[in-house]
Amino acid sequence: MKRKTFMIFLIVLSAGCFSQNELPVRWSFETVNKGKHEAELTFTATVNDGWHIYSQFIDSGGPIPTSFTLIPDTDYNQVGKVIEPKDPVKAYDKAFEMNIAWFSGKVVFVQKIKYSKPGIVIKGNLKFMACNGEQCIPPQEVEFSFVVK
Repeated sequence: MKRKTFMIFLIVLSAGCFSQNELPVRWSFETVNKGKHEAELTFTATVNDGWHIYSQFIDSGGPIPTSFTLIPDTDYNQVGKVIEPKDPVKAYDKAFEMNIAWFSGKVVFVQKIKYSKPGIVIKGNLKFMACNGEQCIPPQEVEFSFVVK
């Protein structure tokens, strides 16, 4: 329990250490048309060397999992959930005292959709947390927007 409290302290302490331009993770977004009113929304994280972000599938009591929220609209439907095509690294984390799944390097998350007409805009936000062997940045929210042509 002491390690979890210490880790939370480090996260709060490091909150002021990073400006938006210095974050160890950069996100980009792309729409890939799949034909007949189907598309994939790709969320690509480029993670600096030595850093990692967490899988969407983390047990409670650990770091903040990566999550995606799309603003509902009648012009599209999500097909399933956001998938992680790349297998994460899975290992025991001493700081959180639990098994955790994470990604480093370049990571692509994919959300399949069906849409009613071209030209729609899909908006939302994602939340993630990044850590290295010594510190974590506080959870960050990033807004996104996709245009489906």
